Amino acid sequence: MPRRPQVRFTEETQLTLPLEYLTSSSENGLRNFETLQLSHAANIEKEIESMKREMDKARVMAELARLMIDHRTELLRRLGDHLERVRVEKTEAA
Repeated sequence: MPRRPQVRFTEETQLTLPLEYLTSSSENGLRNFETLQLSHAANIEKEIESMKREMDKARVMAELARLMIDHRTELLRRLGDHLERVRVEKTEAA
């Protein structure tokens, strides 16, 4: 039985196919190879999606930092005003 091939991208980003394996494998071996490659591609896709979510979170945090840099005084004043209103409402409700 032929060894499972290594599929990789060369520096020129061209797929290097394991031709000897592909030409000497049984149909069942080729089906297994196909399944493995599809599974590998799905795993990479999951990793990319996870990295995209992480990237989005980092960008949001950077935007929040920029907002604070540009508008810190105003934001803190509004937050203080809001907290004071909440405190007064709780005191009046009690």
